Amino acid sequence: ALRQRPAPTDRPAQPGPVRQSAERYGTYGVFKTADGAVCRHHPSGWFTTLLAELDPIATRHITVPTMNGQESEGIQLLTRKSPHHHAHIPTS
Repeated sequence: ALRQRPAPTDRPAQPGPVRQSAERYGTYGVFKTADGAVCRHHPSGWFTTLLAELDPIATRHITVPTMNGQESEGIQLLTRKSPHHHAHIPTS
């Protein structure tokens, strides 16, 4: 999970390719790679929501290179399934 500093959701759209991507995909932080993959940056709080049903074990903030050679903040999250959480399995 890469996040440019400041968080992409906090930055206004800029002219050029950044604004074009925001207009094309409807939000800032979405981009298409040369091989056609569509990627998106997320603020770290998004992962809190995504992983809400898991127990956090450790979080580490690291510096990582972006695809265009810039420096960005990455986050590594180690979680585990809560022993008290039972997945709901629908019956027919």
